Amino acid sequence: MSAKEYRTAASARGGLLVVKDVPGVAFGDRVQIRDGAGHKRNGQVIRCSNAEVLIQVYDTG
Repeated sequence: MSAKEYRTAASARGGLLVVKDVPGVAFGDRVQIRDGAGHKRNGQVIRCSNAEVLIQVYDTG
């Protein structure tokens, strides 16, 4: 499976990240997030809909 990159983060608060317009994701999917400084963090989809995805970020640095 090839990695896909999206740049549609809408908001972040604490260990939660909301991303808009991300097709083909499902509850429980594991994701990798790269922050503005280029650090990679791991997360998991905890809610998804057609409009947005809520990700719980585990590595908060």
